[in-house]
Amino acid sequence: MIENGVYIIKQEYFTEFEKLGCRFKDNKSGNRPTFCCLKDKYIEELFWAIPTSRITMDKNMKRIEYYINMPRSTVASSYYHIGHTNIPCVFCISSTFPVIDRYVEREYTVNGQHLIINDELQSAQIKKKLGTILQAENKFPNRFEQRITYIQEILKKQI
Repeated sequence: MIENGVYIIKQEYFTEFEKLGCRFKDNKSGNRPTFCCLKDKYIEELFWAIPTSRITMDKNMKRIEYYINMPRSTVASSYYHIGHTNIPCVFCISSTFPVIDRYVEREYTVNGQHLIINDELQSAQIKKKLGTILQAENKFPNRFEQRITYIQEILKKQI
């Protein structure tokens, strides 16, 4: 994996960790493009993955905009980011999860090319929000439903 690359994560990842009590919002049976935006500072082979969703004009967008517009001093203001991959999308930052190469199905491609997000400003904004989420996770391990700390400990053993 490379930073800012978009990948499809194997269904095996979600199945394996769901059996252990982790929950993932609508993983699309392993077909959801996932933005692997950041290589972990301490664990060489680990990346932080952020699921993406298409922007739709429904009640979910109102909920997402509610969180985005919260005061920046709150963790909840970092839950989402509206941006662009090859299409306008929502980065579901609070649904982040650690991943290693073993669980990558394939690169997500557009017109036969691996999709890499080259928008430096967008990447910086997403990474800042991710930092806020990971800081909250470090303060209160397994705070989020996917059980980030638990998964990270298992992946460290698999490396």
